Amino acid sequence: MKVPFSRLLIAGLLAAMLANPQATAASEIATRKVAILVFDKVENIDFTGPAQVFHVAGYETFTVAAAAAPVQASAGLTVVPRYTFANAPHADVLVVPGGDVDDTMMDSATLSWIEQEAARSQHVMSVCNGAFVLTHAGLLDGLPATTTRGNVAALKHHSPAVHVVRDQRVVDTGRIITTGGFSAGIDGALHVVARLEGDAKARYVAQMLEYDWRPDAGYRPGTEALRHLPMFLDQKLGAFAKVHKIIESSGDADHWTISFLLGTEQLRTSTLKQIASLLSSYGNWGEPNLRLDAAHWTFRDDEGRPWTSSARLDSAGHMAGETVLTISLRAK
Repeated sequence: MKVPFSRLLIAGLLAAMLANPQATAASEIATRKVAILVFDKVENIDFTGPAQVFHVAGYETFTVAAAAAPVQASAGLTVVPRYTFANAPHADVLVVPGGDVDDTMMDSATLSWIEQEAARSQHVMSVCNGAFVLTHAGLLDGLPATTTRGNVAALKHHSPAVHVVRDQRVVDTGRIITTGGFSAGIDGALHVVARLEGDAKARYVAQMLEYDWRPDAGYRPGTEALRHLPMFLDQKLGAFAKVHKIIESSGDADHWTISFLLGTEQLRTSTLKQIASLLSSYGNWGEPNLRLDAAHWTFRDDEGRPWTSSARLDSAGHMAGETVLTISLRAK
């Protein structure tokens, strides 16, 4: 009896799948798409870290921007987006990184695109203060979410409808996932891979990247006392004093000490006033009790916990023209 060609074709395809099931699975995995939003002043590790994770996982990963023009990212990196909002394919995973998001989170075209893509995606993930963009897109209301260590209090104030979490590096609400800052985006991307394909696949991807992935290790930057200091403090000090060296930076959830070796030709009282002004402008510190070589604060954090802090200038001893600045924080 003559067998129809269509039956022979189906039998051949089934035989090929059974003979090489891994190739079939790999083909299915490769169809997953990850769209990564990029914008001027985007933080490069916020999108390159997750992009590398998803690429190694076998997903089609691409950048999307409002326009086709090159995007100026942080650290001098320039990115040419692969797609614009007008022609980007729909993705299974949407990644919204952080950076300087002030303009992005207010841009109606960006928010509209995020809303549309989020409705079609399996997962939406923000990194760092990309969470602020998601709040403006209306995606986090009533949900727990996190952000980078220095922005937790700001997110609480900015988005009272969001249940802001500071003691988790990755917060998973099912479809929407938010992470802390910088390298936390790598953890978030691995978490998404685990959600889609299981922990074994995520561990394998981490191993290929030589990344020490420990989702249960207890590293929670959002709980450290360091969160009460301005981000990139050494760079901000550079506006009025040259930072020669960071001498110390250590502590835990209840205290932190950070010391800098400064080179300055200014009067120490003038330098201290500038340092005090910088620290007072951040968080809840308020006005200091200013003395000749030290400034002291008493304040409460966004959870009502009382703290004491100080900034002190001391001579660097034999190092002419250098001063040691020590900033200390302690919970009462």
